[in-house]
Amino acid sequence: MSDSAQWVSIVSALFGAWLVASAFVFDLVGATYWNGIVVGAAVVLLAGYSAYRSRVTGTGNAWSSGLAALLGLWAMAAPVVYEAATTTTWSSVASGAAIAVLSGYEAYEARTATGASGAESPGV
Repeated sequence: MSDSAQWVSIVSALFGAWLVASAFVFDLVGATYWNGIVVGAAVVLLAGYSAYRSRVTGTGNAWSSGLAALLGLWAMAAPVVYEAATTTTWSSVASGAAIAVLSGYEAYEARTATGASGAESPGV
């Protein structure tokens, strides 16, 4: 489980990095620019932490993966909210969908591995 969980988190982090890079690639301005940077950076950090946890404990982290999945859903909705251009919209929707699915799967697997109580060691 550790290797697959780690790779799922790494791929999610790469999609988050694309959200950051797309702010520059598509020359975004205003709210869409900052949304791409903030959401992408948050996904990179959360997925990176989950990959770290996968390596150390053998399972990912349910809360960080779950939050990354929610940010993926936001990345899908943000172009509609901000009325972004078509190219930017499809890039954000595809990246957000990948993040939501991968991180959601990782959160499910981490939750299943820790049991229904969700007991994880504090401070790790």
